[in-house]
Amino acid sequence: MIPNIEIGKIYKLPDANPPAFAKITKISNHDVWNDILEDDELTQLAWGDWYQWANKNIYCHFGVGFDTYRLVPATKEEISIYEDKVRKYRSEADNDTEV
Repeated sequence: MIPNIEIGKIYKLPDANPPAFAKITKISNHDVWNDILEDDELTQLAWGDWYQWANKNIYCHFGVGFDTYRLVPATKEEISIYEDKVRKYRSEADNDTEV
């Protein structure tokens, strides 16, 4: 079963190390490459700019999609930290940020 992921909500990719967070911008079905998949084999991708941080370092993976079954909703505390890290990342002059 494909989880119900909402566009505009912030989700956590808990199996990343460190965990990654993103505001979902698009949902797509990843079934183009293999048209003989059964319904229960179809995957759905959630797209966004995924942020990770370790100590003082903040990283961003721009425009990446992950299988929705790997995602969990971020908690209020995680969302607050995520928003702070995104602001900090975007404010640094040497980061390649997209608008």
